[in-house]
Amino acid sequence: MKTIVLGIILSVIAISAYESQDAFAHHISSNVDVSATPMKMSIAGDFLYVSHVSENKISVIDTRTDLLYKEITTSGGLIAVEAIPEKNKIYAAIFESDGVDVYAADTGLYEKTIILPDAELLQVSTSNQGYSQRGTFSFLTGGWALDYNPNNELLYVASYNGDVIYVIDTNVDQVGETITVADDPYTVKVDTVTDKVIVASLAGNAVTILTPVELSSSPGNFEHEISSELKTGSAPWCLDIDSINHLAYVSHRGSSYLSVINIIDEVEVAQIPLSGRVQCVAVDEVEHMVYTTLFTSNDLVKINGETFEIIDTIEVESSTWDLIVEPKSHKIYASYQGDDRIAVLSPESYRETLPVITQETPVLVVGHIIVHGQDVRVFAPNLVIEESSIVAGLVSSDGGNLSVQIPRSLLVSEQGDDDTKFSVMVDGNSVTVNEIQGNDKYRDISFFVPEKSTSLEIKGSDVLPAPKQSVSDGWTEAQIMCQEKVWIESTNGKIACVSGSTALKLEERGWGTILE
Repeated sequence: MKTIVLGIILSVIAISAYESQDAFAHHISSNVDVSATPMKMSIAGDFLYVSHVSENKISVIDTRTDLLYKEITTSGGLIAVEAIPEKNKIYAAIFESDGVDVYAADTGLYEKTIILPDAELLQVSTSNQGYSQRGTFSFLTGGWALDYNPNNELLYVASYNGDVIYVIDTNVDQVGETITVADDPYTVKVDTVTDKVIVASLAGNAVTILTPVELSSSPGNFEHEISSELKTGSAPWCLDIDSINHLAYVSHRGSSYLSVINIIDEVEVAQIPLSGRVQCVAVDEVEHMVYTTLFTSNDLVKINGETFEIIDTIEVESSTWDLIVEPKSHKIYASYQGDDRIAVLSPESYRETLPVITQETPVLVVGHIIVHGQDVRVFAPNLVIEESSIVAGLVSSDGGNLSVQIPRSLLVSEQGDDDTKFSVMVDGNSVTVNEIQGNDKYRDISFFVPEKSTSLEIKGSDVLPAPKQSVSDGWTEAQIMCQEKVWIESTNGKIACVSGSTALKLEERGWGTILE
C-alpha cells in the first residue's frame, strides 16, 4: 500500500513538472525604451551601453534592474560603443567622422577625439560627362565596430569604408597600427585567449584572422599580421566568439547558415543551416549557447554551441539589429532599431522548497531542500539512506544553472570536522560543483545542468535527518506479509517491515523503533 501511495505522489509531481516544460526557455521579460535607432551594444560590469545612429546619445542600462540608468550626449550619432570601466573610459565610433570619441565613464563628459589616419576618402564622380569634366568628392569614414582586448589594452576599430582595422593603444589613446583587410569590415571581435582578432568583411566576402607577432627588432612589442583569410559564405556580416571552446560563429547577409570557425586551426569546421539569412549572433561562453536572429522573420534561434543543434526558436517582437548576452544572469539583450527599445530576454527562473522523502519504508518526509533553477526544474527528491545521497528527477529542455540549498540536518559531506565537496551526478555523469555560500545550518551548491537532463544525484558522506511527517496511510501487521524482514514502528505510529540493515539505520537515526 505504501508503494502505491508513494507512486501516486511521485506521478503527480512528475506530471505537474512536465506540463510546464514548454516554458523552459528564454522569454521577453521586459523592454527598455531608449533614444532613436539603437544600434550596436556592449556590456561592461553591470551596465549595457547602446549606440544610436539617429541621435547624439549613448544609452546606459543597469543590467541588475534592466532600467535606463543614464544617457550620455555625444558629438554625433554613433554606430558602436565600447566601455572600459577600469580606465573610466567610453569609446564611441561617431558615424561618418574621422575619429573615435572618448568620454569619462563616471561623468559622461567628453575628453578627446582620437583621429583615425586617412579617414578622409576621395571618390571620383561616376557621371556620364567626359573625363575632363569629371570631378572628385571627399567624405569622412570612421569606426563601424569596436572591441577591446584587456590582455594587451588595445582597442580595435573596424573602418567600414576605409577597409582597415585601426589599433588604438588605450594607455595613450592613439592609433598605433593600421591593418588593411578585405573590403568593408563590418564586425571585429577579439579572442581573449589567443589574442587573435577576427574580422568579418561584408563586401570582401571574407573572414580575416589577425595574429599578434612579436617584433624581432623590438622584443616585447607586437604588430598584427594576417594569418588567414577564409571564404565562409556570401557577405559575412556579424560574428561572436566562444573563447573557451576557441570557436567563432559568423553570420552572412547572403547565406542561410551560421559558419563555425576553429580559431586555433583557423579553419571552418561547420555550417549550421537556418531557415533564412542570419542577422546577428551572440554567444553565451558560460553555457556554450549561441543565439541568432534572422533578416526574414522575428525569430531568435537558440543553438547548442557544442553539438551545433538547434534547441529552440523564440519569437521576438521586432526586427533585431544587435544581440548581446550578459554572462552572469544569461539574459539576452536585443536592440530593436525600428522600435527604439531594447528587449530583455531572461531564462525562466524557478525557486521552490521541496520535501525530501525516504525511499525506504516507512516513507517519511525527513527534510526540505531549496532549489533555484534557470530553465531547470527539480521534482520528487528522495533520500537514499544506504548511498548517503539525494536523488531527484530533472526537467531541462535547453539546459541551465541549478543551485541547491542542503540542510546539514539532512545530508552532509564531511571528513572529520571539515566540509568536503558534494559529489553531483547528472544523468550519471559527474558535473563541476561550485559552493555558493553556507553556514552552520545549510550548504548551498550550484552547477550547470545540460539540456534534456532527467536525473540528479547529490552524494555526501552521511545522512542525518530527523523525521517530519508521514506521507502514507497507516497500516497494520495484518496488511503486510513481512516474511524474513524486520518490523519497525515510526515515531508517528506507522508500522512497516524492512530489511534488517535498513531497520538498524532507521532506528539509529531516530525514525522509529524495531519491534521484537
